[in-house]
Amino acid sequence: MKSLIVFRIHSIVDLITNSSSEVFVGSTDKTVKVIKSTLEKIVEAADGNSNSLWTSMLLEPEISLWTITVPHKDWSYNYEPEVKELSDYRKKYPEWPSEKATKKQKDDHQKRMDAYRVGLEEIESVVYKEDRQKDEDEQISFFKKTCKENNIDYIDLGKPEVHRSGKRATVSYPNAKGKKLKNLIERVEFCRGWGISIKKGDVLIFTQSDNTFDYKYFDIVNDLIGGSNYHLG
Repeated sequence: MKSLIVFRIHSIVDLITNSSSEVFVGSTDKTVKVIKSTLEKIVEAADGNSNSLWTSMLLEPEISLWTITVPHKDWSYNYEPEVKELSDYRKKYPEWPSEKATKKQKDDHQKRMDAYRVGLEEIESVVYKEDRQKDEDEQISFFKKTCKENNIDYIDLGKPEVHRSGKRATVSYPNAKGKKLKNLIERVEFCRGWGISIKKGDVLIFTQSDNTFDYKYFDIVNDLIGGSNYHLG
C-alpha cells in the first residue's frame, strides 16, 4: 500500500548563494595584481561584467604578515546553561518594528536593542564568569605562542576594552600601539575564533559581507591561489 503525503507550499524564493561570509586562504607565487586581473577576466567571461567584483563582492586580496597556528581544539564553551534569570531576560528580546515603521520608531527600537544587549552582557558576566576567565587565560597563552612563532617580543596588551556603535562592537587593548601590532592582534583573534591557521606570505581574500560572492566561483578562487575557503558562520 502506498501512502501519499501532501505538503502545502507557503511561498517560493530564490536560492541564496551562500549563507554567510567566506575567506579564501592559500599559498601562491602569484602577485595580488595577477590574482585580481585573472579573477576579473573569469567573472567577466561568465557573467559579462566584473566591474563590481572588488567593490561589492570581494575585499582586496592581502598577503598575510604573520604565521598563526591554531591547535586542533574546540575553543567553544557551553553558553546555554539552565539559568532562570538569563532565560527570563532573553524572553524580553525587543520585537523588530514593521516595514512601515517611521525613522523615530526604528531609532527607538535601536535604543531598546542596545539597552537589551548591555543588560544581557551584565547577566552573562556573572553566569559565565568561570568560562570567560578560562577563555581569557587561553587567549593570552595563544597570543604568547604566536609572538614566539613570529619572532617578536610578547607584550602584555592589558585588559580588553569593548567599544559599541549601533549593532557593531569592536575590541581594543590599551597597550596595543602601532598599526602592525594591531594587525597581528586582529588576525590572532580572527584565526583563533574561526579555527583557521595561516602562514606568513599566504594570500587572504575575504568576501565583502554575507551572500556577496557566488559559490560557483569558490573552486576557481581556490585553484587560483592554491588554497581553500572557510565558511564564517
